[in-house]
Amino acid sequence: MQIKKITDKTKVQFISKLDLCFFKYPWTAKQWLELNLKNHALFAATEDGQCFGLALFKLLPLEEKAHLLKILVHPKMRKKGLAQDLWNSAKKELLTLKLNEFYLEVEEDNDPAIQFYVKQGANYLNLNRNFYSDGANALTMSGPL
Repeated sequence: MQIKKITDKTKVQFISKLDLCFFKYPWTAKQWLELNLKNHALFAATEDGQCFGLALFKLLPLEEKAHLLKILVHPKMRKKGLAQDLWNSAKKELLTLKLNEFYLEVEEDNDPAIQFYVKQGANYLNLNRNFYSDGANALTMSGPL
């Protein structure tokens, strides 16, 4: 499995298919097309021409933070350490950009994701009611990179 930072806009559509198929709250094709890679860091885990994982961060250099927008692993590749590998690759790159903190929103009942973020050093900040399009609540979490 190869994990790379995506800097070529033409590869975004290839990666976005994973989001559309397996993320509970996927972005629209238009949102992916409008993604500005100068203000975001997108990482993809690929093998044999297929994308099996992605991590997307919005870069906030003035605040020295990264906002995790999405991290997703293909269902058949879960529980194999791929999310951790994506995180480690992203963290290494974000630190070179002088970002030293991350924050994110996660659905409040997504226990596996919450446990993963706690393992990465995240702490609970607050509850955002009706955060998601279906009315689900989200926890805001933050931690050091």
